[in-house]
Amino acid sequence: MHYTESQISVGDEAGRSEGEVDHHSDPLPEHSAVTAQLDYESLFSASKDWRQGGSRSWVSLFFFLVRRTLAFQYKHHQVSGKENIVRKRGDLCVAWHTNGLIDPALVLLHRGGQFVVGGRHDLVTRRSLRFWAKRFSVQPVLRQAELLRGGCTEEEAKTLNSRSLRRLSEGLSKGLSCALFPEGTSHSSSHLIRLRTGPSRVALVAKTLSEINNRPPPRVLPIGLHYRVRHLHRTDLWVEIGKPFEIDEDGHVEAEKEEISQGAWIEPAAEAVHSLQDKIRDHLSPLTPQAPDWSTYRTWQLIGHLLADYEGLRPRTWRDEVIVGRRIGNQMRNPGEQDEGIEEASAELMSHARSVSRTLRRQGLDGRDLRVTKKHIRFKQSPLHKALILTPARLLLGLLFLPITLLSSGIQITFGFIQGNKTDEGQDARASVQFLFAMLGSLLIWPILVILIFSAWWTLVAFSLVSAPPMLGSTWYLVISSLVLHALFLFTLFWLSGRATFIGIDAWIELRRSVWRRRMGRSHGEEILSSVLKIIELSQKIGLTTQQIDDEVL
Repeated sequence: MHYTESQISVGDEAGRSEGEVDHHSDPLPEHSAVTAQLDYESLFSASKDWRQGGSRSWVSLFFFLVRRTLAFQYKHHQVSGKENIVRKRGDLCVAWHTNGLIDPALVLLHRGGQFVVGGRHDLVTRRSLRFWAKRFSVQPVLRQAELLRGGCTEEEAKTLNSRSLRRLSEGLSKGLSCALFPEGTSHSSSHLIRLRTGPSRVALVAKTLSEINNRPPPRVLPIGLHYRVRHLHRTDLWVEIGKPFEIDEDGHVEAEKEEISQGAWIEPAAEAVHSLQDKIRDHLSPLTPQAPDWSTYRTWQLIGHLLADYEGLRPRTWRDEVIVGRRIGNQMRNPGEQDEGIEEASAELMSHARSVSRTLRRQGLDGRDLRVTKKHIRFKQSPLHKALILTPARLLLGLLFLPITLLSSGIQITFGFIQGNKTDEGQDARASVQFLFAMLGSLLIWPILVILIFSAWWTLVAFSLVSAPPMLGSTWYLVISSLVLHALFLFTLFWLSGRATFIGIDAWIELRRSVWRRRMGRSHGEEILSSVLKIIELSQKIGLTTQQIDDEVL
């Protein structure tokens, strides 16, 4: 199977509109037809009632569903840095934002505890989301993009934003967590885009409220969200919880604190806002690729993968791959003083590595498919026991449960695929739509499916075509208890069948990947292996290493 150039360039800013820009000459976020419909009155009234922290029971149900869905969405899901979380203090969680609604779900899930939520205006007004937005007490925020595109006046936007930011600050000052994305929009860049001031303003007002009420001040908690390929199903994910830092800036004078204590929203001093904004950028940027484009980032990862393998520390997980790629990127970005020969070697290294990366990527392969030692370089070969026993067994397991999966989840899969491909907001919106269908679709469809199965079964019983299902007894409450147990059994069967089917799908993907490796070895093997040898030689000449460097961010 070969990939087209458009498929290879996904995530490289291929589809972002350059026609509309804000006052900083940055492109405005992409808006769907639904998002562009801004009804200020309904937006203001929909978010009028506020329950700090939202409904605990509904929030617990939501994250139960999120955990179940993530098990299907990601093949490997790693989390590090849990020791940096302190539940007794409010954390302003800031993260790089490239994957739509999946990003805040991950941040809030792994931070834990109660939280306050702010987000784009259509989270509150869109029919498919307003139910959950109300249970979460989501506070809508109007951005420059909405103002420039019309729909409300600047004064109306200021009124709504002041109320929303005040509520977020109050929750943060009381020890609740809050997830805000400093970039202000989900995007496709391989680095941080220009940061907005909203998170810094919320944090500074929250600190002032904490001082007024003698509470522990909030902290800022940077979080890295690393997706192997953000929009693909069964990809890999690493959630990197960074080290929190204190808010040292003072945003208000004593006279302003009096007004804030009475419920007003007072903007913090601009110097304090920009200072905190710079600190957020400095702490968050190392948790992102920091690459000029995705092609360069994939090239760094390939070099890191090959060099680590050569050094005897082959990456075993997606987290390991990100870390070795980060180390290579840090050294390539900050080379120090170099003579002309080293600069030429660096350019030649990037040229060879980029060429190998693109050749592998066209066949759906990457650095994991190569083996490099001090004695030889070759394509990866699957272990014999895995090829002869494990892979066929997993394929058979998936095929056995496939009919049940199609019955229980076929509707969600179909509609998620159709609606995701119809969205006009980019790959991140596509992934969000499919995630919501997978999570909420089962909540709606499985109960209906169970009722239909019960109805069909009892109809067959009435015609004496099948025997009645086992019951605990004949009294009404025992009959109801029996039906509840049968329903729970069916729900469990639906979920387990989905897991089994995806085990089979993973086995099929691995089998297909091994076929692609063989084809690549026959068609481009000598060329690739020669380039890999050159990459190792040039890396050593430049002095690159994948070993841990002092003071680096992990």
